[in-house]
Amino acid sequence: MFFNTSILKLLKSPESGLSLSYSQEKSSLSDEDGNVYPVIDGIAVFFKTK
Repeated sequence: MFFNTSILKLLKSPESGLSLSYSQEKSSLSDEDGNVYPVIDGIAVFFKTK
């Protein structure tokens, strides 16, 4: 896992594959696969594929 330490909370829903991440300091979020997602108003929403 290479999530930035500024993330306060990471919520995962196994049923939908949706992850909701909160970040106070960064304008983008990277996941362990190297994908980068924008953070708007401190919230980044992205879909995880297994």
